[in-house]
Amino acid sequence: MNAMPLLVLIVALAGSFGLCCTVLANTEEGRPLDLAAFGQWIVWSGDTLDEAVPVKALTDVPDDVHTVGVQWNYPRDVREIVAVFAGDAPEGVAVEYWFRTWPPPPPQMPTMEDEIDDPWQGQWLQAKTSVQRRGDRCVFSFEPLGEENPHFQNLPGVTYRRTLKLRLILPADAPRLEALVVHSDSVVQRRSVRIQLACDREDETAWSGGIEIFNGTLESVTPWRFDEGDRFVVPASWENVRIGDKPKGVVVHLLESRSQLRGSNDITIVTVQGTMKTGNQEVSRTFSFSTRDLDDGPIHVPDINVYVTESDDPKPFDPTIDPQVTKIRDLIPLEPEQSYERASREIPPQDPWVRQYGDMVYLVAAADASWQKFAVRYDGNIFISRWQTKAFGAEGKRLKWPGSKIHFWIGTGAEPYFGEDHQGSMAVAEEYLPIMINRWERDGLQYEQESFATLLEGPLDPNDPARCEQTPAVLMVRLQAKNPGNRSKTAHFWFQITPDDPIEIDGKRIIAKPQWNEFSPESILRAVIEPPDGASLELGRNEFRGFGTDDRWVRTTPEADRAVTCQYEVPAGATRTVYLALPFVSDVDDAGAEKLEALDYDTERERIADYWRTLTLLTTRFTTPEPKFNSMARFVIPHIHISTTKDPKSGLFMVPAASYLYSVYANEACFQAMLLDILGDSKRARQCLETFVTLQGSRMFRGMYTPPHDGVYHGVKVREDYDYTVSSYNLDHGTVLWSLARHYLYTRDKVWLEETLPSMLKAVEWIMRQRQATMHHDLHGRRPIEYGLLPAGHLEDNSDWGYWFATNAYCVAGMTRMAEAMADIGHPHAGTIAHQAQAYRDDLRLAVIRTAERAPVVKMRDGT
Repeated sequence: MNAMPLLVLIVALAGSFGLCCTVLANTEEGRPLDLAAFGQWIVWSGDTLDEAVPVKALTDVPDDVHTVGVQWNYPRDVREIVAVFAGDAPEGVAVEYWFRTWPPPPPQMPTMEDEIDDPWQGQWLQAKTSVQRRGDRCVFSFEPLGEENPHFQNLPGVTYRRTLKLRLILPADAPRLEALVVHSDSVVQRRSVRIQLACDREDETAWSGGIEIFNGTLESVTPWRFDEGDRFVVPASWENVRIGDKPKGVVVHLLESRSQLRGSNDITIVTVQGTMKTGNQEVSRTFSFSTRDLDDGPIHVPDINVYVTESDDPKPFDPTIDPQVTKIRDLIPLEPEQSYERASREIPPQDPWVRQYGDMVYLVAAADASWQKFAVRYDGNIFISRWQTKAFGAEGKRLKWPGSKIHFWIGTGAEPYFGEDHQGSMAVAEEYLPIMINRWERDGLQYEQESFATLLEGPLDPNDPARCEQTPAVLMVRLQAKNPGNRSKTAHFWFQITPDDPIEIDGKRIIAKPQWNEFSPESILRAVIEPPDGASLELGRNEFRGFGTDDRWVRTTPEADRAVTCQYEVPAGATRTVYLALPFVSDVDDAGAEKLEALDYDTERERIADYWRTLTLLTTRFTTPEPKFNSMARFVIPHIHISTTKDPKSGLFMVPAASYLYSVYANEACFQAMLLDILGDSKRARQCLETFVTLQGSRMFRGMYTPPHDGVYHGVKVREDYDYTVSSYNLDHGTVLWSLARHYLYTRDKVWLEETLPSMLKAVEWIMRQRQATMHHDLHGRRPIEYGLLPAGHLEDNSDWGYWFATNAYCVAGMTRMAEAMADIGHPHAGTIAHQAQAYRDDLRLAVIRTAERAPVVKMRDGT
């Protein structure tokens, strides 16, 4: 079955805009559908026509207002507009339509979200139209879509405009607008359907209800098999209809909409407003269906006890008519216990070499909560990204190279090989330690590269007062060449850097001589390389210089020797080793270089391995029969700590959604903090959450919210040049409040809660103040679906705004858990918060129910 358009179903966007058609006389089959009948009349005033006011009808438009139009709750494909005036049709009428994303680009993969227009974001475009003036009316038709629309190349030449809002700008001396009709390509045709009530029930029930039509016209409703005592109320409702063994219902005669344009939202929806009474209990039986779904046969909704079919269907409901298809839930117990091996066979494997955006899998190496993060790729090559790591302000200035990334290429073989043929593998030590292992073969030698991140000096623990966040991080690399044969073989080592600056070798030090900035330092220490005994480093020239800016291989002829190389013999059965140490920052002085040269690989490996083992053992609280899951459970702990950045300015812990590229999404940071809480690391969980408390109100997300916003949990802005906030996730606020309350319920730390409650109460005050903005009735005195919800705003990755259920649900959950926490410490206002949370929950629940009732039922796999 067709689902309700996403904007209505999920967002519940101004669900009462459309006025359901009443019974109309003089209807005509085949006439165009008037879209204006299913929207909200709006007038615009002000110098820039940005003051929008809804009105009940065109007769309510003030005489001094000359901009009139209609707004729908989801996009319409408008082809023609007919305006009727109280006098001769004026010249110079402009037609404008609301624009933001239409027409979108063709579907493509990979994609994150299909963009959808909304009434709050966008701009007005003046449409190019042809106009026919006939006495008191103007008929506007659209010219083929062209440069009036910035996206016209996505759908050039179409003679309609898809839009949420449409308006006419009239000349100041224009006669009063008396009628406005808006047509798509949809026409109406007659249809009669029978709705049978109380199906699938053996007991006697009493039914009351009525019929509403959206995107169509209700001509009449007649009772079907009513008995004496069953009351039918003209024109379209019934009361206390008692149904037992005898089938009963109603027949609905209507004009339904039919469109030839694929994707049209002109779908006729029939809503059955109903209740069922059994004994003293009365339950709702309100639901909606699309008449278009009847094209595929009758509609049976077991949970509502109703059956919809064509009026001339000679057969009433029969419980045996549905295909005997086993429901998915019934199949679950029949499935064998899931295993990793089975799941890995059934899930298409991801290619670690070329992912959906053409990049390559990499793992991040960093000290706990350090802003200095290296990326080790699946092919063993390494990069640092200026923009993707969390280096702001003074720290960012320490990264001296042009553009975003600096690459370090590690090659082997007489003809340098950098993994460009995608032959090799990657793993981590002990299946969870952040010690990366890359393996490949070349010229009969087996290579194993191991790498990890450490600090040049000082403790690894970010909570140790002796640790300094300005201490350079170092990626230590060990490249071993093993000869499995019975003859000695020559190994070749290559090291290159992109950007391809001139370099020189000073003992073990690799010094870059940048040419890209006249103000750059005279030299930069890029690496310390220790070759095997008896081998020496030299400058060489390699035709493969590395990768271009898009990380794809480029073959060029270099102008100079800008590769470091050495060769050495590997006896049969022996292993020879090259060591590299790569500083993260570009300002290591001579004293730092000496310390870098003095770092011992084995000593540092033992130090960092012990650190991560100890940290993980403190937090891993469960095991499963599947070893892979146990490894993943262990690996996620160092992953969270590596992703985290301890801000050098404030000392606050910033938890991003991923180690590289992503900054802080507060809701996703909270999920990580709650995991740490569950696993027993409440100290770090608290530090992650305290960031949002300290920086409460530092940034605001997008939406129709009213200031002040100092109570909002979203931003993690330390100062202008140290802002870790990303995107406009409105989910953040409620999720942070919920997580703070849950942190107390995990720890029962009364002192912490008492210190944090002022911030949480401010967050609740913001929620309650925003709710007031939607607590109003529409022009017809009806309660809109969004009543009591937060105003329209952003959600998460999607760009359109709405009254999102998820955003409100997290706010309700946050207030509910907060009330529990307050009650646990005997706070005097716990009851007030609990009462507010319950009222909010009731408003949200009603909005969800009403939206579900308005959304057409969807056909399931079993035919119901």
